[in-house]
Amino acid sequence: MELTVEFGPILETAQRWMPAVTYRRLHLLTSRENLPLFLPLRGIQFLAIIVAHEVTFVDHLEKHRAVLRWHRFQPHLRADLAAPIPFLTDSYRPDGTEWMTRLPVQFDQALQVYEERHREHRPPLPVTPLPLKPTDKI
Repeated sequence: MELTVEFGPILETAQRWMPAVTYRRLHLLTSRENLPLFLPLRGIQFLAIIVAHEVTFVDHLEKHRAVLRWHRFQPHLRADLAAPIPFLTDSYRPDGTEWMTRLPVQFDQALQVYEERHREHRPPLPVTPLPLKPTDKI
């Protein structure tokens, strides 16, 4: 599938935080799947386009124009693995900021659905055996 998305002028840029669980799902998805990945957010009729740790959201009415973009994820800034991940949000429409209240929950739900549907189709991860340490004899 090919889709050309227009990015108009950025109306607002803000820093947001993504829950660690959602970031983990996104990170694993981008490491396993061929990108770009088109992820439907059915509850709000948006489409998330995932390309190399950047997520662009388009509305079902104007599929060629970006509404929001999440980018510059900074997992290295968190204190522990359960801490939220800071990232930047660019809004391309006046109502883009309003969508930020619903998008994180809908995005996480869409990632869960995708993960569940593709779990059985995924090849198992390789296991590398580690050499055993020789035991000291007394």
